[in-house]
Amino acid sequence: RKGFDVLVQAIPIIMDKSPTVVVHICGEGDLMQDAQTKLNHFSKKVSFHGYQSRANLDSFYSECDIFVAPSRYESFGLIYLEAMHFGKAIVACNSGGTPEVVKHNETGILVKPGDHLELANSILKLVKSSNLRKKFGTAGKSRLKKLFSLDHMIQSTVDHYCKALKSAE
Repeated sequence: RKGFDVLVQAIPIIMDKSPTVVVHICGEGDLMQDAQTKLNHFSKKVSFHGYQSRANLDSFYSECDIFVAPSRYESFGLIYLEAMHFGKAIVACNSGGTPEVVKHNETGILVKPGDHLELANSILKLVKSSNLRKKFGTAGKSRLKKLFSLDHMIQSTVDHYCKALKSAE
């Protein structure tokens, strides 16, 4: 579901076209060992960090240039909001609730789920353009504050209930 296998397919393409890229992978699961074997050739450029605490994740968010999470499906996509908090450009899949959070060509790039070539090319597009990364990161941070702040979420909830009460009259 998280599209990790698709990322593993995309990494050799990215490394071939941009050998200075460094990839940090956080998380755990059954696919990690297989991925480490498949990407062994890139062991100096691809690091597997396993499970990370909240503080450590914040450090990874803060230090990355691009946040990539090619989930085939996310009901909402909290991880994208976390990346936006740190002003990061995002590459994600155009599925589930992700497009409600990540706006294509505004805060990041949305790709077809499962398409490793489109994923690789989208990452490379951001690798090659610091201006685009900055534009998406700034827009993401602004979108987070505007639509997903606590005050906004509270007001949206109140508005929803008021609308429901009026329609029940």
